[in-house]
Amino acid sequence: NFWDNRFGGFFYAQIDSRLLRNEKTYLDYSIPAGNSVAVINLLKLHLLAEKNDYFVMAEKTLQSFTLADVPLYNASYYIALYMFLEGVILVKILEGKEDIEEQMIEIYSIKNSRILIHVYRRGDNKPKGLKLINDKITFYVCQKGKCTNFKMSEILHRL
Repeated sequence: NFWDNRFGGFFYAQIDSRLLRNEKTYLDYSIPAGNSVAVINLLKLHLLAEKNDYFVMAEKTLQSFTLADVPLYNASYYIALYMFLEGVILVKILEGKEDIEEQMIEIYSIKNSRILIHVYRRGDNKPKGLKLINDKITFYVCQKGKCTNFKMSEILHRL
């Protein structure tokens, strides 16, 4: 268990490890800081799993380090904070009768760490409230608890 129940954030090693000093990293070195990456992943898990516990853990992790602690060159912390404040975007794609692969290539070409893509194939359980329209590929953009139907061209323009 790496989670700090008292103050939030993740320790470098398990809490019961025999390290003399078990830090919670928030500074970037040659790789992004572990707690910043954890926040980003928790925000994505919150959206995919629809479990608020992940969001609360992300918030507590960000709160465990004040901005005074975080130098300006610590990019991963600011990316995590931005994603927390602005939200992660989930594009839900419901597969219709037509070929989905060509449109998937266009969607996957969007390079943005705030965007997650989840494809629901024919026969998969569809998310509550989302429906296939005219038996064609249907796109929903979900952010901050609300999903809105968009055409492919609108999604590429918006994102």
